[in-house]
Amino acid sequence: MYDLIIVGGGIVGLTILKEAIQNSIKVLLIDAQEVGKSTSYAAAGMLAPINELEHGEEDLLFAGIKSVPFYLEYEKILGDIGLNRNGTLEVALTAQDAQYLKREFEYRKNLGLNVQWFNKNELLEKEPFLSPNLYGGIYSDSEWQVDNRLLLKRLKSWALEHDAEIIEYQKIMDWKFHKTHLSVSSINQTWDTQNLVFSMGFVPEELFPLPYVVYPIKGQMLSVKPNEKLLQLEHVIRFKTRTLGNGYIVPKLDRIILGATNEEMGNDKNITAGGIMDILRKCYAAVPTIYDLEILEIWVGLRPSTHDRHPFILKAHQKNVFYMNGFYRNGFCLSPLFAKNFIKLLKNQELDFEVKNFVKYL
Repeated sequence: MYDLIIVGGGIVGLTILKEAIQNSIKVLLIDAQEVGKSTSYAAAGMLAPINELEHGEEDLLFAGIKSVPFYLEYEKILGDIGLNRNGTLEVALTAQDAQYLKREFEYRKNLGLNVQWFNKNELLEKEPFLSPNLYGGIYSDSEWQVDNRLLLKRLKSWALEHDAEIIEYQKIMDWKFHKTHLSVSSINQTWDTQNLVFSMGFVPEELFPLPYVVYPIKGQMLSVKPNEKLLQLEHVIRFKTRTLGNGYIVPKLDRIILGATNEEMGNDKNITAGGIMDILRKCYAAVPTIYDLEILEIWVGLRPSTHDRHPFILKAHQKNVFYMNGFYRNGFCLSPLFAKNFIKLLKNQELDFEVKNFVKYL
């Protein structure tokens, strides 16, 4: 008998697993694929509540600000997770973009956020490989990043070292309620548990019906090979352009990630020439030397989104069944805080103020 079964082994499921282990909860994680190799594997690992901020989303902002520092704890117990605390530069590619960014800068300052406006020369002092044709930008020193793939690997390894049970390539087909517990079944196996949480990201309804609507936002991305002679970056480079759309350049030790499209295309995971061309065009405008870098990989991820772009912890009307989903672009940023509060919910403890608005009940 388990205290908790987690269905879904992306960043959300793995952070719940970590918190369960640290709270001496007997836990089993089950995934239909290899743990950590789906949507979370396709991400860029940015911890950017300020740069992801849209007007009217202050609740997401303050939840993210509370969540990001927990990665210092993660680094302490997991070892190297590629945590980069150098900050983020959000640059203006055109004069029109600069006007928009200056309004964003004032909005963020009015919220009391620690941001600075840099002119073109100040940007080039921070990052000499940026284009000399930029029109200024915003520097946020509290916007961090982790190596998403390394973090997923470390979380899985740490959990196994602490005697957690992980079962891969097992699709859950059904669950039933009994007087004292629940039973969870795959095609050929059944497990008993006191509590059950689904953290699977986007799954087509015909494959696994769930009591809420989460739909996929397609993101095409690519990575290029680092080359010290052609490009050295210390910061994440982001842009919200009025003409070319949004994008980013995220330097890792073994790759530089360029992204991403933001397409409502259903389950489509096809890589398109237009999508990759748009990414490269924007990134080239910000950092021209990417032109000569070797492409390592091109891929697609499906971000799980709700209609209001807000994540949730949902407690079903059935006893002890929970759902955590809808993290869209904020999975890595918010998972530590939401996982800690899921355990509090499980133990009937007071939730953090920043999370209460995201907890729903059926």
